[in-house]
Amino acid sequence: MPNRRPKRAPREKKKREFMSTVKPLELKDPDPHVIHKSVGRKTKLGICSFCWNLFHANEELPRNRRLTNTALEYAVREEYSHRKVLIDSLDCKNSSINDWRRRYNRGILIPTLGQPLRVSLRYNNDGSPVEPRLGRRVLSDADVAIVCESFEIKDDRYASALKKLSTKRKVE
Repeated sequence: MPNRRPKRAPREKKKREFMSTVKPLELKDPDPHVIHKSVGRKTKLGICSFCWNLFHANEELPRNRRLTNTALEYAVREEYSHRKVLIDSLDCKNSSINDWRRRYNRGILIPTLGQPLRVSLRYNNDGSPVEPRLGRRVLSDADVAIVCESFEIKDDRYASALKKLSTKRKVE
């Protein structure tokens, strides 16, 4: 008589037995309606809303109390200190304070609010508007009017300079 091995249980049966002993982890499904965004520590606002409020409030301040880019960046770093990726991105060109300001002035930072009534500018320590990139040269009212025109914002603070600019262009 040949030596026969005992019959093995079919693999499916073993698999079923194994699965019956294993308890699946109860994982909570993420809510599909929740959009993950950077929420500030103090204000509980997203980064776009925070920057919009920051630029808007900065333009409402008296001229000698307006914040520089450094102070604005410090405010963002303080509010979102728990978001390392966001803090690191402030140092690069595409997420700097100037880029957030450009988005604010174009009206694309929060599209539902549209363009602001006042253009947001970069200021030096004295509260004078300076050129957006390097912040070294102080801008005259005519220069600010050109900035307002480039963003298509009719800022009431620079209405006379805008009027002079438009009449000068009509003559040419």
